[in-house]
Amino acid sequence: WSSDVCSSDLRAAERQQRVEQAPSVSVEAIETAFANAKNSGIQRPKLRLDTFVFSPAPSAGKNPNAIYVKENGEYLGKVSGGKFYAVRNCSGDAQGRVLAAASDPANAAVAYGKKFGSCAVCNRELSDPASIERGIGPICAERFGW
Repeated sequence: WSSDVCSSDLRAAERQQRVEQAPSVSVEAIETAFANAKNSGIQRPKLRLDTFVFSPAPSAGKNPNAIYVKENGEYLGKVSGGKFYAVRNCSGDAQGRVLAAASDPANAAVAYGKKFGSCAVCNRELSDPASIERGIGPICAERFGW
């Protein structure tokens, strides 16, 4: 029993340290894109930047106004109040790439489109060279205000 308590205390201390050391990041451009998308009728907007999927937390959930970050379906953390709160299994490399993508989503969307040949919003294949260069299809660009 005491090892469970110690283990729990250790996890809590690790979590507190991650919260205290959470790096700052501006996601204003992502928030604006999500607001534009919602105003265009998209209920659950997502952005694929680098190898990550950024999505807004449910407004009625326990993290309203946060942006969740996943990679390959695995939750890596959230951006809330201008800070990125990574989970324990988010590597330093992944955290650095999340921060870079969040700080410059337009360039990260372009990189995604060029790397995967898919729209950074809807993930459909891009066939038009201009869309590939932009990393986002024309309809999604309009809906997200890009």
